[in-house]
Amino acid sequence: MSKAGEKDYLRKLGEAGQRHAFDKPFSDPHCGMYLIHLGNIMGLLPPAPARILDLGVGTGWTSAFLSRAGYEVVGVDISDDMIALARRNAERYEAVSLDFVISDYETLRFSKEFDAAVFYDSLHHAIDEKEALACAFRALKVGGILVCHEPAQGHADAVESVKAREQYGITERDMPPQRIVEVGTTVGFSSHELYSHSWKPVRVGPLIGASAVCSRYWERLMSFFGAGSEAKKDYFRRNMVVLRK
Repeated sequence: MSKAGEKDYLRKLGEAGQRHAFDKPFSDPHCGMYLIHLGNIMGLLPPAPARILDLGVGTGWTSAFLSRAGYEVVGVDISDDMIALARRNAERYEAVSLDFVISDYETLRFSKEFDAAVFYDSLHHAIDEKEALACAFRALKVGGILVCHEPAQGHADAVESVKAREQYGITERDMPPQRIVEVGTTVGFSSHELYSHSWKPVRVGPLIGASAVCSRYWERLMSFFGAGSEAKKDYFRRNMVVLRK
């Protein structure tokens, strides 16, 4: 898909959709999961006031929350409409030490400026994940980390993903841990760790030999929450990958 769909996505949502996007995560039925997973990501970050690059922020709630937690944050999104709402969210949440940049991932020009970077459900929208990961790598200081929370195999074919591509023209791709680690290694990251979802991060990797463990965690989560929609099942297939520079 082209980047035009990502840039125009908010406009195509209409008034109700834009209001929902602006009020995320609280406007969403999965608000609790979003907050838990952001908390898990924060548990992997270096202590505040570390400098964080938040990639693909949409309306900016993650950036605002990180800023309120004491981090120095730069949020990035390709859509100027999204960034306009993100700036409003920053004001609403009284977030300080927070800036926003309108850019795609692939052409970012930061160099050794950040202690950590985050792709929270956003790398799978990239047309070229290699360039996106390479730009994140360049943006990190030596010893910095990249935390990726992304949908695994099967996401691209989920009903909701197909609808999003057809209706809004946005990119929806599988982004399993294996792919992130493979590409991340080629662009220079020196090591990786794989974490499952829990009430706090639980290490289940490195990647080799981790698939069976991840599967068991997923089965336990599904039995706890019960069978649900394909979107919910896809959400629980997501893992967190940490790449270290």
